Amino acid sequence: MPFELLNVPDVAGHEVIPALLLHQGEAVGGDAVFVEVGRQDGGHLFLIVDVCGHGPPAARIVQDLGSLYLPLPRCDNKQPGILLAALNDALQLEFFHSGRFVAALAVLIDAGGLTAANAGQPDPWIGEPGGTWQAWTVPGGTFLGVAPLGAKYDEEAIQLPADSHFLAFTDGVTEAGRGRSALFAKGHLPAFLAGLPAGLSAGLLVVRLLQALQIHAGQGWPEDDTAVLCVRRF
Repeated sequence: MPFELLNVPDVAGHEVIPALLLHQGEAVGGDAVFVEVGRQDGGHLFLIVDVCGHGPPAARIVQDLGSLYLPLPRCDNKQPGILLAALNDALQLEFFHSGRFVAALAVLIDAGGLTAANAGQPDPWIGEPGGTWQAWTVPGGTFLGVAPLGAKYDEEAIQLPADSHFLAFTDGVTEAGRGRSALFAKGHLPAFLAGLPAGLSAGLLVVRLLQALQIHAGQGWPEDDTAVLCVRRF
């Protein structure tokens, strides 16, 4: 079934909030959140991508992902690891010609919980506002287009407890502040998550995260394209 860009589907039992901000002063960029709807297993597969660079050259690859690569049969109704392997093969020529690669995190949400595979994205976090948070080191491999042809991407499945949140993002979050202060990932991100009040919705969590990034990075924010995906299980 088709992948859609930044569409928020109705995922039973979950609140799903994506967000996308572009490098300051630019109208297009290389970060995106795709979702595959109408899967045969009844789940929803989210693909968070970060193309090397920003602006029109990176945006072209995002467009190609949506119009050329993701519609291919090899990407239809696949598990996260198989999808990343297929995209890595499809992007080999792109990397050869332009030197641009793609970081990606694929996450399948279904009745069994979350299944994910990673290709160079920052680790997502799982936790509950007002409670504890832990980084989820999702298995996988290196960036798409860079890994050898036929490379495999391992995956892992977990349960998301009720009232818990899954928070994923591109390096626009972890590297915020690189122009004037410490990176947001270096102590600031865990402190931000630990300070969230209990009962916070996924939408408000994303709003608070973006506000914290802006305060941390200052006037030059966003210093890079930034994509966020937050999922809360009811």
